[in-house]
Amino acid sequence: MRFLSKLALVALLALGTAASGQAQGLINPLLPVRGTREIEFRGNFQFEPVDLFNVRLSYGPFLSERIQVGGSLDYAHSDDADTSTIGAFVNYHFPGTSATLPFVGAFLGFSTGDGDESTSYGLQGGVKHFLNSSVAVTGALVYRQFADDTSAGEDNDVRLQFGLAVYLR
Repeated sequence: MRFLSKLALVALLALGTAASGQAQGLINPLLPVRGTREIEFRGNFQFEPVDLFNVRLSYGPFLSERIQVGGSLDYAHSDDADTSTIGAFVNYHFPGTSATLPFVGAFLGFSTGDGDESTSYGLQGGVKHFLNSSVAVTGALVYRQFADDTSAGEDNDVRLQFGLAVYLR
């Protein structure tokens, strides 16, 4: 039941951002187009009930103005464990006339840490707000589910992450 409520939360975020980001005509020239490559650094920090930080570095080219695929490296540190994850993602964007670009996506990753290994998958939704054609601040709500009980020291979770992205055109 927890999984369904978290999935519903991510779906509501995705629908809200999709509705606000639909193009009504021209697309803002700041937004990525086919061939644009994104390098993003984002993370989150938590202090209660346990100390936790998570950082992510990702790279992904845009196949079109809406579709982006890529790979990511994550590192998480908590009171219980250190975990490293290598993964792949696909994001669907909703370009419009605004400098804010909403997106939804899915990802798959392989985690290892403290002698444990696990596969994880999940959903994400958020926004990228372009400061200029080469830099954007990002925010995403991320739900991650582990495929087995040996979750490399972590539980299934929902995280709000913030970051910075650089675009190579």
